[in-house]
Amino acid sequence: MRFCGLLLFLALAEAREPLPAAAIDPLFPYQWNLLNTGQRAGIVPGEDIDIQGAWTGDPQTGRPPLTGAGINVSILDNGVQLDHPDLADNIEPSAPFDPLDPARLDLDLIDNDGNAWPAQNEHGTTVAGTVAAAGLNDRGIIGIAYRAGIVPVRVFGAPSQTTDEMLHSALLHRVDENTTANPGPGLVDVANASWFIEPWVTPVPLGPRSREALEEGTGRGRNGRGIVYVFSADHGGHFVNDMSDDWFFNDGDLNLNGYASSRFTIAVGPSDGQGRPTFYHEPGSGLLISAPSSFLRREVGEFVDWAQDFVTLYSTAPFPAFVPVPELPQPEAGLYSWFCGGASHAAAQVTGVVALMLELSPTLTWRDVQHILVRTAEQSGPPLPPSPGPPGPDFDAEGWQRTAGGHWFSHGLGFGRVNATGAVAMAHTWVNLPAATPLTASSEGAVVIPDGSASGASAEITLFNADGLRAEAIEVTITGLSHPHHGDLEIDLVSPGGTRSRLMHARPQAEVSLSGWLFTTVAHWDEDPGGPWRLEIRDRSSAVPGNGTLTGWTLTVHGHQPPPGPAGLLMN
Repeated sequence: MRFCGLLLFLALAEAREPLPAAAIDPLFPYQWNLLNTGQRAGIVPGEDIDIQGAWTGDPQTGRPPLTGAGINVSILDNGVQLDHPDLADNIEPSAPFDPLDPARLDLDLIDNDGNAWPAQNEHGTTVAGTVAAAGLNDRGIIGIAYRAGIVPVRVFGAPSQTTDEMLHSALLHRVDENTTANPGPGLVDVANASWFIEPWVTPVPLGPRSREALEEGTGRGRNGRGIVYVFSADHGGHFVNDMSDDWFFNDGDLNLNGYASSRFTIAVGPSDGQGRPTFYHEPGSGLLISAPSSFLRREVGEFVDWAQDFVTLYSTAPFPAFVPVPELPQPEAGLYSWFCGGASHAAAQVTGVVALMLELSPTLTWRDVQHILVRTAEQSGPPLPPSPGPPGPDFDAEGWQRTAGGHWFSHGLGFGRVNATGAVAMAHTWVNLPAATPLTASSEGAVVIPDGSASGASAEITLFNADGLRAEAIEVTITGLSHPHHGDLEIDLVSPGGTRSRLMHARPQAEVSLSGWLFTTVAHWDEDPGGPWRLEIRDRSSAVPGNGTLTGWTLTVHGHQPPPGPAGLLMN
């Protein structure tokens, strides 16, 4: 990869000052998600990922400037434009592109032709640019980890239907070179999966081969420290047709996406320019963190002027900017576009931040990365409640609650907006946590769920925490459930400390089968799991009459013994 320039002109007296014009790529002033000075109407200054301190370093603590150099990121998508002038220097191996080069690392699982550069590669190209577009080259945008290596993996796109086996191969791409005996150049450190799988229609379980891949990748990747898998939440909220201006509501639930909600992945949701969940966000208790992305300056249901009301992100893109926006410069046609965003680019931003963390502290495990992101996330949007208590009124959006683990958590924003400077600062001094230990118990007693009852039914499981564990991800498996329409059910998990996770909100219009379903929640992070856990189930609709019965469920708390000292005590 080409050396893109010195970081000296990035050394600023104050981290929040704008970068000097002579030191930045031309479109950087409009990348408000990286440095938000209020340069677009409808955004609040400071609602960004606070990247500058990560790039400039901290001479007082000895933390060096970071660029992502030496870290490889696989882009699991529909392909990447390999000769893009703002990407080519970071494609592994470095440009010039040679389709016959045996050292090439890209993978095409659709055509199986060894070339992850199909004619239709728009989405993957935009995601790759947000993660790792070349920086300080006086061209276009700057990526978050602007010297990281890009490893394109084409796993979506016509004419093939993506299968569980293909996803297994994509998730484990280049793990084999990632060993002490055969380190090779093909090491993958972070995998970005900005997928749109529509679980609001029917639940999408984690395929068995995909689960095997995630377990193997987190267990064997990076010499046993684990590949860090970053997944986007879906667009399960409100949506507006850009042709007819008709609004509709997908009513999605992240917990019905078995991939993004897996404990082996980091689920990322989008926030808007004021720090709130976007109109299309998909809530869920498995959402770990959020990042700023595209949003509308209009309220749900209002008429949308796409040139005036849609605030988006710039990225590398082989498609035009659609319509000109008076307040924005028109980028080079066919190379960049302002029409990027969504949960896909929220995830890509977190992927870039993770690459910077691993450049600084390569011994971090995949779980350490999650812990650091939780502890350094920034709560955004309206003011937080004045004291600990139950979730706010909009429980499935930004209803912040102070958890028994000492964190703020929102089902719409996770633990908050990713903070790049805070994350790398904590990574610099982080002491790795011990291996995770599961606590598991089951309940098989029959509990009747009354039809249309707001009080519903509940069942309890008591865990004994003799080893003093602190919770990380928690899994709930419904082993036995009969009900005339599972979509009518609302399911909460309440911890011994009173923290409430919504495992599923009622979705009467959806076809849902919950028997055997594995729910995941991260809302109870760092809580003491000892004591009674309560599963609450309410039938929120009488449209399909009839009672239901819960006959069995299993609770598994994945936890760790906190180390002595502040590392295990820092909270967001």
